[in-house]
Amino acid sequence: CLKCGKEQPPSQFCIECNQKFGEYFCSVCNLYENDVSKRIFHCKECGICRKGGKENYFHCKKCGCCMHVSLKENHTCISNLLKQNCPICLQDQFYSGEKSLRLPTCGHTMHAKCFENLCKYKFQCPLCYKSFCDMSIHNREMDNEINANPMPQEFRGRNIVILCNDCQSKSQVPYHFLGAKCGSCNSYNTKLAQLLKQHEMQNQQLAH
Repeated sequence: CLKCGKEQPPSQFCIECNQKFGEYFCSVCNLYENDVSKRIFHCKECGICRKGGKENYFHCKKCGCCMHVSLKENHTCISNLLKQNCPICLQDQFYSGEKSLRLPTCGHTMHAKCFENLCKYKFQCPLCYKSFCDMSIHNREMDNEINANPMPQEFRGRNIVILCNDCQSKSQVPYHFLGAKCGSCNSYNTKLAQLLKQHEMQNQQLAH
């Protein structure tokens, strides 16, 4: 104790002069905090103290972390979710004081600030490449661009096999240098799986 100089085990009050060491004290983490606006609480399952108010969070045993109550019946469980480092900064998420968020389409997590920076340049999850926002306007713009820029005559009729990052389906579609549209969900978030040669196209057509 700085007031009376008494050495003692960690506690909220001095055993000698009753000096209060902090507005919040956790005997498990030995954490002291005077800023009550942080609304710190200890999660027994996580084994650490967290911010934000106990009434606003629940612990998902499968995900292995605390989550906001709004996600209690509305999230996809991923084992040890926050035990993975942030895919952007590669720093820890479980013990981090930085807020993490879940992407709505795939459930992967990253620091909220890292996500804000990612949105300036990308529309895909850096782990699974699914789109994390509404791409309908972009898809319509791509349709217009492709219609306005037909392929040269020698490349027309060439087909490719693509894999959609959004719905995971394979499609055989016409080749275009601007992009390839998924035959199942109409997304342009696709990648080339195979460039078909003329005889392969004919064989596939016969098979159908």
